Amino acid sequence: MLPFLKSCDTWFHRCLAGLCALLVAVMLVTVGAQIVMRYALNAPLVWSEELARFTMVWLALLASALAMRRAQHIAMTGLYTLPPSVEPILKALTALATILILGVLTYHGWELAERTMRQRSPALGLPMGYMYAAIPIATFLMMIGHALALITRTEPPLVEPSPDIAGDQPGTLSSAYPSAHYNKEPI
Repeated sequence: MLPFLKSCDTWFHRCLAGLCALLVAVMLVTVGAQIVMRYALNAPLVWSEELARFTMVWLALLASALAMRRAQHIAMTGLYTLPPSVEPILKALTALATILILGVLTYHGWELAERTMRQRSPALGLPMGYMYAAIPIATFLMMIGHALALITRTEPPLVEPSPDIAGDQPGTLSSAYPSAHYNKEPI
C-alpha cells in the first residue's frame, strides 16, 4: 500500500504544479490581452482585470498548498534541536495540529463560499462563491498533502540555495543573500 500512496503523492504534486502553471499562463494571457487592447487598440476589455484578479487568488492559494507539500513555507526549525527521540513526536504533533487547523479553515471556507454563491461579480457575472471556493479547496489540498507526508513518512527535500560563490555552504545565510558578499571595503 505504501508504494501506491507514494505514487499518489507524486501524482498530487505534479497535478498541483501543473494547475499552478496553467493559472500563471491564464493570468499572463489575460493581462497581456488587456495591455494590447487598452494601449494599442484603445478598446479596453471590461472583464480582463476581474479574471486576472480571480486567477491570482486561486493561484496564490493553490501555490500555497504546493509550497506546504514541498515544505517550503516559513518554519521555526530551531525548535527541532531537541533530542532525536523527541523530534519525530514533535513533528507528528505539529503536522496533526496543522491538519486540524486546516480542517477548520476548510469547513468555514466552504460555508463562506456557499453564502456568496448568489452574489455576482460585476464584470464576469460569475457567482462570487467561485472565487471564495479557493479557500476550502486549497486548505483541503493542504490537508491531503500533509496527510500523505505523514502516512508515507516522507518529507520533500528542502530547496537549498545553490552555492554560487566558492567556499559557501548551501543553505547558509550568506549564500541565500548574495548582497552579503558585496565588497565592503571603502571606496
